[in-house]
Amino acid sequence: MDYSLVTFSKLESAVHSLTSLDRNLVCATKANDYAAVKSLIEAGANVNCSPAGWTPLYLSCYYGYTKLVQYFLQLSLKELRCWPPSQVCIQCQHLCYQSTYDDQGNTHLIAAAKEGHLEVCKLLLEADICLEQTNKLKEQTALLVAAEQKQTEICLLLLEYGACVQVSDNIGMTPLYAAIKCHDSTVIQKLIRNGCNVNIGSQDHPPIFLAARLGQFDTVQMLIKSGCQKDVCNKYGVTPVYESTLKGYHDILEFLLEKGCDPDKADMYKKTPLHIASLQNDRRAAELLVTAGASLRLRDDHNYTAIQLALKSGNADVLEYFLTFGVDLSHKDALGSERFAMFTVCELFKQYHKNICSYLSIYLSIYHSLFLSIYHNCFLSIYHLTFCIYLSIYLSIYLSITVCIYLSIYLSITVCIYLSIYLSIYIYLSFICIYLSQSVSIYLSIYLSVSIYLSITVCIYLSIYLSISLFLSI
Repeated sequence: MDYSLVTFSKLESAVHSLTSLDRNLVCATKANDYAAVKSLIEAGANVNCSPAGWTPLYLSCYYGYTKLVQYFLQLSLKELRCWPPSQVCIQCQHLCYQSTYDDQGNTHLIAAAKEGHLEVCKLLLEADICLEQTNKLKEQTALLVAAEQKQTEICLLLLEYGACVQVSDNIGMTPLYAAIKCHDSTVIQKLIRNGCNVNIGSQDHPPIFLAARLGQFDTVQMLIKSGCQKDVCNKYGVTPVYESTLKGYHDILEFLLEKGCDPDKADMYKKTPLHIASLQNDRRAAELLVTAGASLRLRDDHNYTAIQLALKSGNADVLEYFLTFGVDLSHKDALGSERFAMFTVCELFKQYHKNICSYLSIYLSIYHSLFLSIYHNCFLSIYHLTFCIYLSIYLSIYLSITVCIYLSIYLSITVCIYLSIYLSIYIYLSFICIYLSQSVSIYLSIYLSVSIYLSITVCIYLSIYLSISLFLSI
């Protein structure tokens, strides 16, 4: 809603209730007709007439009519000199240079500051107008209004005259917060130098949080240097690290982590910054967080880790990075039952994704991660083997139908190579164990013999399956 239109409508209506002389004075002031204003005042027009709270001085301040403002102020001072000292304070309440309010609750100084009239503000300040008087609507001082409107020069002028840097309005917003909101680095720096509290911004957010949200790297640096709280959060549990991750400001994120901010501080839903990086497929943010010590094992309120969210969302870049750590792909639901990542991958491929190459990268990375994990453990887990077989069957059939023949052949050969290498290593280790079984119990020998038999059987069946798959693909 445009309040200025409402104000002018009220002004026009109120003017008609004035005497002819006063009405002409208001019209001459609005038209910036200095000669007419002077003659009307000399003819007896009331300099304090105020239709809808708009005195001639207020009109001059609002429009930036410097000459008229100077005239009205001199007129008021001249009138004061005619009164004895004991009556001066009483008369000050009736003279036009006092900070009366318009219909929106703004004072002369606030009106001039809001509209950016620097010279008018200087004249008012030289006349010792009240610097800290607030408006009625938001309880904002002239400094806060000027900061909110990004009136840089006026803010510097008010600070020069000693304006309070720590005042706040009815929602707790400070001049520092308003300056950050308007990207006014000059005023931000001046406010910090003048000793404002760098931890108080508004009722919802501290200053560093807003600076991180808006990507103001220089402001974040200034606030940290001034000793602000780094890991402060808003009412939703969101920290500057979390917010910079969410917005993708890597320079701010890296700086905050270097300054010792907690990379694992979660929001009200137990999501950490690493969860957010996974959901947004932001590999760079994930690398910065993990390097700073972020945990890969923390779970949100749905019991998902960061890698499981990446897998579920189909975010190949961060998933490829996470798999280099050999992390657990399984997910426990609310009942505590274990589900294999195979089913999550199946759900992933059922979605309408355009870039199949990204998911091919996921597919190969999963096999690579599983191979490394099994190789280090030296013994084949029946769950890993089941996972490999079912996953290869599902993906081979799916890719054979939806992708060209060459991609299917490539995947089949890749599966053969990975499993052949793994089974060869496993069989080799099994033979060694059998050789050593002469000095161990007979039960271990039987176990290893059965393991070799199962390994050879798996190789035979898998070879048959892959041959059939290749034949059907051709």
